Amino acid sequence: GVGADVGTTQAAITLARQLATRGKVALVDLALRSPNLSAITSDPMAPGLSDVVSGRASFGEMITRDRFSPVHVVMAGRAIADPAAIQNSPWLVVALEALSRSYDHVVVDAGSLSDLPLDRYAEILQNAVLVGAEENDAEMARARELLQTARFASVRLMSRPSPRVAAASQLSNSEPRAAA
Repeated sequence: GVGADVGTTQAAITLARQLATRGKVALVDLALRSPNLSAITSDPMAPGLSDVVSGRASFGEMITRDRFSPVHVVMAGRAIADPAAIQNSPWLVVALEALSRSYDHVVVDAGSLSDLPLDRYAEILQNAVLVGAEENDAEMARARELLQTARFASVRLMSRPSPRVAAASQLSNSEPRAAA
């Protein structure tokens, strides 16, 4: 996300659930400064990625299920005293590579761009989806340039709908909705 509160978690959840209609998906919470995925899991108290990286849990213990879809969820974990140590740990690479071998798609909620070691993540992850308020604003352009400079294989933009568009969408859709 270009900043806080732009909807990165909701975008990651939506993408993961859509991809789950075509294959096995793992959704990983790497928003270590503000993790949010425990709200959708079947076991919000399960250990997460930081617990595995720090040696406090096993790989199998960190995988939970999304209560609303077939997506498997890997939460950030409880041992997040030093996010930089987790982000730079070789065990993070091992965990993400293991997930990529086990799942058709691995979606990562990385949170705000300002909290990320972009060069490190570009080594581990192939593609970036940048979430912001509007695709055509200067902040999104600067953030996209940062991601491209870090050498992600591809950078896609996703803007959240304006409040007026979101309200119109809800009025026109008569199906019940689930929120996470």
